[in-house]
Amino acid sequence: MNALVRRTGCGLLLDLHNLHVNAVNLGLDADRFINGLDLDAIGEIHVAGGNSLFGAYLDSHAGAASHLPRLDPMALPFATESIDGQAPSETAAAPVTEVSDGFLESIGSKTVAGRLFTNHDFLPGATPVAIVNELFAARFFAGSSPIGRRLKLLPADAGGTAPWREIVGVVPDLGVSAGDRSRGTGVYIPLPARTSSLSVAIRSARNPNTLAGPLRKIVAEIDSSADVRGIRLLEDVGREQRSFLSGMAAAMMALGAIALLLAVVSIYALLSFLVTRRTREIGIRVALGARRAHVLAMVCGRTFALVTAGAALGTILGVWIAGFQSVMLIRMPDVGVATPLIVIGALAAASIAAAWLPAARALSNRPAQTLNSD
Repeated sequence: MNALVRRTGCGLLLDLHNLHVNAVNLGLDADRFINGLDLDAIGEIHVAGGNSLFGAYLDSHAGAASHLPRLDPMALPFATESIDGQAPSETAAAPVTEVSDGFLESIGSKTVAGRLFTNHDFLPGATPVAIVNELFAARFFAGSSPIGRRLKLLPADAGGTAPWREIVGVVPDLGVSAGDRSRGTGVYIPLPARTSSLSVAIRSARNPNTLAGPLRKIVAEIDSSADVRGIRLLEDVGREQRSFLSGMAAAMMALGAIALLLAVVSIYALLSFLVTRRTREIGIRVALGARRAHVLAMVCGRTFALVTAGAALGTILGVWIAGFQSVMLIRMPDVGVATPLIVIGALAAASIAAAWLPAARALSNRPAQTLNSD
C-alpha cells in the first residue's frame, strides 16, 4: 500500500473503526497494520461507532432484527399505562419487532420524536424501553406525546409477568405490513441476547448485488455453522407476500363477483315467484276498485321492507366481522364504503325489479283475465 501511495501520489483515508471491527471479528492485528503504514500519507481519519451482537462487532451501518420491514411480525397483546400510572388502560394488539442497536439507523429510519436505541439500552439491568411508530402513537396516544409513557407486552400465559417499557422514541411508519407497505402500528424493543434466527440489515454505498459472496465468506469466518439465506435488497423484502396478497385479492374479487351474480339471480327468481303467486290477489283488489298505483306500492313496499331488513342485518354482520381484522396475521386493505354500497345497490335493484315486473304485468291485464289465471 505504501508503494501504491508513492507511485500515485494519493493520500490515505484511515478508518480506525473498520480496523477495530476487523480486529474483533477476524483477528486482524490493528497495531501492526497501522505501524506498517506511511503515516505522513494519511490525509483523513474516520472514527465511527458500533455495537456488539452475538460475539461479533458491527459498525453503525449494520444491525439485526427478528423481522425485516414488510414481513408481518406477529401481533402481540399489550397494555398502555394510564396517565395517572395507577392502572393499565384498555389492552390491544400490535406487531412487535426485536431490533439490535444500529438496526433502525441501517434501514435509514429517523426519529420523529425522542431518540433511537443506544448501547446502554442493551446492557443487563438497563431500564426496559420501547420505540413506537407514528400510527401507533396516533392510535393509542391521540392528543398527547407517547414519550415517557409506558407499555407492557402481555405474556401468553395469564400467570406470567412482563416489565413495563418506557417509550423513548417515535419513528415513521416503516411498512410493518406487506399488505400495506406504509401503514400498520408497530412496536420495536431491544433484541434479546440469545435468539434462534435473525435478519441483518447492512447499508452500503456499493452495488448491493456484489455483496452476497463477501457477506457469506465473512459470516463463515465468524461462525461456520451459521446459515445465511435470502440476501436481497430492502425494497424487495416482502415482494413474495405482496404478490401472494395481490393474487389472493384478485381471486377473492372474482369469487365475490360470482357470488354477487348468483345472489342477484336467486333473489330475483325468489321474489318474482312470490309476487307471481299473488296475481289472483292483485286481480281481486283491482276488481274491488283498488287503484293500480296503490296495489303496485303495496307489493313493492313489502319487498322494500325485506330488502331494508336484509341490508341492515348484513351491514351489522359485516361491521362485526371486520372487527376481527385487527387479530388477523395478514391484514387486508380497506375496501372503503364504495364496495358495500355497490353490493347493496345491486341486490336492491334486483329485488325491486323482481317485485315490480310481475306486479306491473298482472296489473296490465283485465281483472277477469287475472282472476282466471292459474
